[in-house]
Amino acid sequence: MRKFLKTTLAIILIAGAGIIAYNMQKTETLSEQACDNVEIIDYAHAEIKGMSDIPDTLLGDKKYIFLDNGNSDTFVSMITKVAMTDNRIYVLDPKLSKVVVFDSKGKGVGQVGCRGQGKSEYVSITDFCLSDNGDIYLIDGVQKKLLVFDSRLRFKESKMLPFDAEAIKVLQDGNILWGLCPWNLGKCSGKKIAVTDKNLNVMEGLIDFDEYTDPSYIFSFIKIIETDVCLSYNREIDSHIYVFNKNGTLRQVLLFDFGDMDVPDEKKKNIEKNLRDFERYCCLISFAAVTDRIVAGQLKKFGKTVPFIYDRLHNISYEGEGHDIPTYTTATDYEKSYWITYLDAVTDNRQYVVPDSVNEYLKNEGMVLCLQKLE
Repeated sequence: MRKFLKTTLAIILIAGAGIIAYNMQKTETLSEQACDNVEIIDYAHAEIKGMSDIPDTLLGDKKYIFLDNGNSDTFVSMITKVAMTDNRIYVLDPKLSKVVVFDSKGKGVGQVGCRGQGKSEYVSITDFCLSDNGDIYLIDGVQKKLLVFDSRLRFKESKMLPFDAEAIKVLQDGNILWGLCPWNLGKCSGKKIAVTDKNLNVMEGLIDFDEYTDPSYIFSFIKIIETDVCLSYNREIDSHIYVFNKNGTLRQVLLFDFGDMDVPDEKKKNIEKNLRDFERYCCLISFAAVTDRIVAGQLKKFGKTVPFIYDRLHNISYEGEGHDIPTYTTATDYEKSYWITYLDAVTDNRQYVVPDSVNEYLKNEGMVLCLQKLE
């Protein structure tokens, strides 16, 4: 498998770098962006330790935020994405399909938009992100639409997408980095990544989906993660993590080698049929945050969802307890250098040692965010 993946990467990433100037309204150029920096993560031979063994220099003390879950607008049943500013916290609840806003202390502010089929409404939120000026961008995957709201939660505009997208990140220059769906038949068909301007004119399509992709299987919670040094994007089961500069330029590919635990390529072509077999393997799922020191996120390991923090300098991985639930609350997200977990009254929280005040809040049907600084 590793030989095949290396060969595939060589084919995908051989084209030269550079910006091609052209009239976007007349032509569209889909090019591969050069990346000769491929790093193999030798996870098969990594030393595995428990989360309790992780040094304080990597993972800091816990900070708890009690979320106001007391009214219908700010009620959330689960959280799969968190975005933060200095004074606000935005969370995505895919089950109720809404983005809810809290202040920095957890007091409810409101909900972004509402469900429906009008110009300012959405059917199902696939992903969201914040721009540098505080605007909120939502992808409606069902209507194939982008909606934009300002920082006061007022509707600004909506646009039809030129492709099927599952992840979004507004870049510092206002351009947009997109994670595309394998079933996309619009612009950039067959590509994993697209870069557009703010008007959704395609500037570049990057990285082909290979033949070992199941376009009929829908993964949830795909997202683009920002750390202090880069942006990162990965899809479930695929062992590649694509690392971008803050301007959207591909700078590195991380390839996780799980050795004998790797999912065989042929199994990836029909995931639904082979789901039971996946309990014998290990793969990346959900998201992966990348810094110069760590890679952190979630694994699907022998049928369990397992949070992990991998030390790139010492080939040590700190793994949490595995769980049968795919939407495991541990390692919900990574944002503003924080490793984020949410605690609720439904999930089994016995593995967490938390203050009495947190336990009492959970008993009263509350929800709590736990933030830890992660280098």
